[in-house]
Amino acid sequence: MRALDRAIEKVGHDIENLKFNTAIAELMSLANWLRDSASKMSNAEWNHARRIIVLLLAPIEPFLTEELWSLFGEPESVHRQRWPASDPAALADWVARRVATGAWRYRARVTVFAPAAAVSERIGPYVGTVTAVSSESCTLDTGSDSLATMAVYLGFLGWDFRVDAPPELAVEVRALAERYQRALPGQSGSRPALSRP
Repeated sequence: MRALDRAIEKVGHDIENLKFNTAIAELMSLANWLRDSASKMSNAEWNHARRIIVLLLAPIEPFLTEELWSLFGEPESVHRQRWPASDPAALADWVARRVATGAWRYRARVTVFAPAAAVSERIGPYVGTVTAVSSESCTLDTGSDSLATMAVYLGFLGWDFRVDAPPELAVEVRALAERYQRALPGQSGSRPALSRP
């Protein structure tokens, strides 16, 4: 629930700096996330999330939040509650993901057929983010300014992988594989025209 942690930090910072318009914008974004994510949450996650959003809204909408708080069955005023604390690890993970994928012209997601821990050791946190799928596979979200460069670096991982997105990267990987195949002794076939220098 990184969205909650991000909102706690952002809304708190904005209110402290009297930037109520950006605090409200973040709360609207959080409300949209909550609406879209509600069906995927457990009851405990849902109750935690709705409690957080009401606490964040309380300095801006005191009467509405007091009413909502009482509907939740809370005995004390919403305004007597502590400001929610964010999870620093979740924030660090969110920032790393944004840095890892935000600065590149091309972004990609690949499934790597290796344990997440092994892939994480091979790449740095600013190269991409690794998420375990099973004990023997993971997804890698990464990017590059060139699809050809990304195709080569994915080969450097040393494990089998599947390109999930974008389709243009799959085309680059296929072209690279064909080039490597033609480089082997005894391989025949016509050499295609170069698409770039």
